[in-house]
Amino acid sequence: LRFVCFRLFSLVFASGVRSARNIRELRSVLGDKGKHIKIIAKVDSKIALSRVPEIMSASDGLLLSRADLGTQIPIEKLFITQKSVLGQCHKVGKPVIIASNVLESMRFNPFPTRAECFDLANAVIDGVDCIMLSSEVAIGLYPIETVSICYILCREAEKMVWYRDLFEDLVHETQGELDASHSIAITTVERARRTKATLIIALTTSGRSAALLSKFRPRCPILAVTRCERAARWVNLHRGVLPLLYSADCAENYANDVDARVGFALTSAKKSDLISDGDPIVIVSAWKDGGGFTNNVRVVYSFFEADRMDCLFRADQNSSRKNTTLQSKQGKSDPRTIL
Repeated sequence: LRFVCFRLFSLVFASGVRSARNIRELRSVLGDKGKHIKIIAKVDSKIALSRVPEIMSASDGLLLSRADLGTQIPIEKLFITQKSVLGQCHKVGKPVIIASNVLESMRFNPFPTRAECFDLANAVIDGVDCIMLSSEVAIGLYPIETVSICYILCREAEKMVWYRDLFEDLVHETQGELDASHSIAITTVERARRTKATLIIALTTSGRSAALLSKFRPRCPILAVTRCERAARWVNLHRGVLPLLYSADCAENYANDVDARVGFALTSAKKSDLISDGDPIVIVSAWKDGGGFTNNVRVVYSFFEADRMDCLFRADQNSSRKNTTLQSKQGKSDPRTIL
């Protein structure tokens, strides 16, 4: 653990966790130099399973080891356990990973069994954030085919999620007073749903804004633009979040810096075929430099030409439209704003 504090490690997977006390002990060993390292607790025993809420609260995410749990609980209870753990993590916005026996038959065969396809698809529908492939790609005969099949199955399963009902249930479960960050996240996802946005662009420093957006499961991907490599690696664990590292220096004028990052995100999204001409896009950013959290939500429409990129800005359904022109040449974004 002390070794990883001085290297570019982002995650530590903790096995044999029995309670939140184990997580606190790990954090004390990591100390201040390792405070940026996220701890993923592995739920691999009956004791850990009975203490999921407190372990989940103390850690940064959970890894559900189905192979280990299958030896300690009745086999007919395993699928209920998986659904329960996924639901609890989903409710609080913590990433959850499933591992073991995902596409096990592909160690020796180029195609999975139908049961494995159903198992993986149901996990995606239930809200899993990440799929961990182990022996299938470590010692399997078809590692590339395994990853490809896993990708295809996840994409197809995501189409079967009822995002509107899921969003309403999550908002209903968020009881009590909301802080500003949660309010902005709910507003952003609601606006993206009503405008049928194809992309949400989140300008974030720590990655927390992108993680909150992921919690409420928008139907479109979230492009998290950040200058922090650690934040980019961390948000990659959250479902639907695509990290984008922005390495340019900060502009002296904050508004120009925001436009530069938005232009970079739009150009990258266009190259990756995430957006097309005329697509509505929701942009979330901080109102001013040093604001502490994203508190500004905009809806733009993207139009691309050979030598420029235009976005029509619309604050809401009843407001007037303003033209914002973002210039980009030869694939390098150098945007300017014209009101």
